[in-house]
Amino acid sequence: MPTPRIRMKSCASETPVDTTTSQCHTTTSPSAGIKRKVEEDFETSIPPPSKSQKTFTKSETHWNLDGSLLLQIGNTRFKVHRSRLTSESPWFSALIDQRNGIFPEDTYEDQAEIDQVLSTVENVDGVDLFFLDIECSDFPDAEAFSVLLTAMNRGINFVYDPPKREEIVLLYRAASFYQMEIYQTFCERYFLNSFPDTGQMLPLSPSIDLAVQGILLGREYSTLSPILRPAFYDLARAPLFDYEPKPTRRHIETNAGPGLDPLESATTSRPANTNDIVQGEKHHPLARLPSRDLIALLDLQKRLSLTWDSIFDAMNYICRTDRCRSTHCAKVQPIKTECPYDPILGIQHILDRTAFTKSYCEEAAKEVKRLLKVERDGIWDDIKDWLGISDGDNI
Repeated sequence: MPTPRIRMKSCASETPVDTTTSQCHTTTSPSAGIKRKVEEDFETSIPPPSKSQKTFTKSETHWNLDGSLLLQIGNTRFKVHRSRLTSESPWFSALIDQRNGIFPEDTYEDQAEIDQVLSTVENVDGVDLFFLDIECSDFPDAEAFSVLLTAMNRGINFVYDPPKREEIVLLYRAASFYQMEIYQTFCERYFLNSFPDTGQMLPLSPSIDLAVQGILLGREYSTLSPILRPAFYDLARAPLFDYEPKPTRRHIETNAGPGLDPLESATTSRPANTNDIVQGEKHHPLARLPSRDLIALLDLQKRLSLTWDSIFDAMNYICRTDRCRSTHCAKVQPIKTECPYDPILGIQHILDRTAFTKSYCEEAAKEVKRLLKVERDGIWDDIKDWLGISDGDNI
């Protein structure tokens, strides 16, 4: 068995040392020294492996054999038509122009992102490969980019076969990042129609998932800030305690027990309190909200419940006409019990019930209806102030 050796520094030269004895050898074989130097030079000359040679998965839906551009996000690689992307995306147009040595006179607004991607370009069989994994908070992942490419290929089908809401969210993120205005507009119209900013078009059964998604989007994108008010109101009046979580990784499940306030339980199920959070892959959607929005939601519920006092005051009407001069009132407590955090829909229930007019004379009924409508519109106006929402709010 050969004797192991280590290399030690010397003021004169580096010489092998026999570790089995305390004596140093002062001579070495010339051929051994040459061999060692050749090996060292060979090791330092080996270039690092190319990123293009690393393991990747071809996109199942977006791999065009005649594609002229390769794009990779994570481990997913896409082969697409360069002209199609550059014609619809100013971001990709700037990327390809600068790759070809064409630079704008003024600094491009997303130049930092472009520079990051340009630094990754490689050539694979004559086709440019760009790695789109850049350090950016709103960077679209491979799934979102795939949805965007699908929309480019079959967007006309959306007229009669619109994508699912989750896909529209992904599409909007990718289209916003790559500045594809036509797809941004499509998504924005979808969300604004899903959350009409009026107190007279409220859904009877609000969706917790949809409301949470609306709040997150309204906070992130200034163009969607109008959906914050209806989204918050829908979430405040939704039956949070009766929520049945879906078995997906995007939702959260609470461990609220009998007798617990649903919102309070959801608040304590934030990630900081691990004992109250996730079981498996089922989550309550409230845990996706930041703490400030949960606090705003609690405050909104409190304020909405207090508006019933004003509704009761409007219902207890003193008629001052000569023919009546009576104090009119109606039982509305059952309606408050039915929708304690939904005074707007509660007022509409009162106005729609024929029994309402039986408790009032003609003049009193007319005036009380007017007062209730004023109260309803006032509540909707106040919600914006209660939430501290301003136009273009995307903090």
